[in-house]
Amino acid sequence: SLWTDDSVKSLTADGSSASASSFQACGSRGRDLQKGTALLAVCMNRHDTYALTSKTWANVVGVDEIIIVDWSSDPPLEPPKLPLSSPKRVKVIRVEGEEHWVLSRAFNLGMSVACREVVLRVDCDYRLARNFLQKHALSSFSHAFYAGNWKLARNTNEVHLNGALLLHWNDFWKVGGYDERIQTYGWDDEDLYERLQKVAKLERKDVSPDLVTHTEHQDSRRARTDVRFPAVHIDYNRLILDKLQPWRPGGVVETNDTNGEQIASGVAVSRYEVVNRAELRSDDTEPTRVLTVRGSARPLGLSELVDLAEAEKMWMLALGRRLHDHHSVPWDILMSMDVSNREKLLSELVSYMESNSVEREDHAALFVLHACHGLGARLLSLASAMAFSKMHHMQLIVIWQRDSHLDVD
Repeated sequence: SLWTDDSVKSLTADGSSASASSFQACGSRGRDLQKGTALLAVCMNRHDTYALTSKTWANVVGVDEIIIVDWSSDPPLEPPKLPLSSPKRVKVIRVEGEEHWVLSRAFNLGMSVACREVVLRVDCDYRLARNFLQKHALSSFSHAFYAGNWKLARNTNEVHLNGALLLHWNDFWKVGGYDERIQTYGWDDEDLYERLQKVAKLERKDVSPDLVTHTEHQDSRRARTDVRFPAVHIDYNRLILDKLQPWRPGGVVETNDTNGEQIASGVAVSRYEVVNRAELRSDDTEPTRVLTVRGSARPLGLSELVDLAEAEKMWMLALGRRLHDHHSVPWDILMSMDVSNREKLLSELVSYMESNSVEREDHAALFVLHACHGLGARLLSLASAMAFSKMHHMQLIVIWQRDSHLDVD
């Protein structure tokens, strides 16, 4: 067993790979799967939230095993404590040395050792109802999966339930799991769901928002602190993915370079070296097995797979789409804005919505001023526009063009 055999020194985060150089936790192509359901959660820090949500996971009826992937939390997360009478078992994988949260790699690692026929995947900030599995039936013969659906959100907070997922272990690896080239926030879930529908030919069913709750928090409390505009990152990742070869379940290759990077003929997946094995025991709780690993190779991220000019072009387009589609900024105006001004405008609009508790279906009204002619005329119209937009809670956009009357910015 991966959890007890000291001769096993490494593993590959790919459930369908039969790589001879690493240990397959669930056997080649899942031949060692056990019946039942595993609950898989991946967390990085967020200790207070985890302390609340993990208690609800332990109470879900029908869960046989809880697997926690602790993605370099500091200090390490404490595993849920279950009474000796509990039929559930808890296993923890602690990943050392990761500076940034990478959902795709973390969940693929967890799924590669979640050796149950069915897996319930949750975010660290999800609270579950006791009867969640009873209300989301998934038999051995089901050609379907359950997933959160942001389109059905009844409020802004429920948009974040999109990551909830219940599916068969074999179906997950049939499409290659999460695309590990997505290493920043956004589009990882929807990309997987699309492949489950198109490649595995599964029916997508909606997770009930009445049975799972997202613990509300500001974007600043995300595991990744470098995400300024979450919605733009979603568009950005999607745009780059459209330019790359598909993430192929049979496209895993062994590479000779030390970074395990992709080569022209295929896709590399993450690899991990086993650092330590332990079993946490106490008098009144079930023992918890803990496996500590450290990454030894990873695929290249999306931004590393395109040149800088192409990446900047995609970011520019993603900003434009979000400003146009969600905030109704006309493309004619956007085309006159560089990246810096688009980011500044989006920041102002997002700040307005947050400070005024505006729901995502609404947006701030815009006031567009095209300043022209001499300096005096421009300053007079600018002062009026600033006063009017402030009085009526509108976002002011100023177009300042050089002309024959004033040739300065």
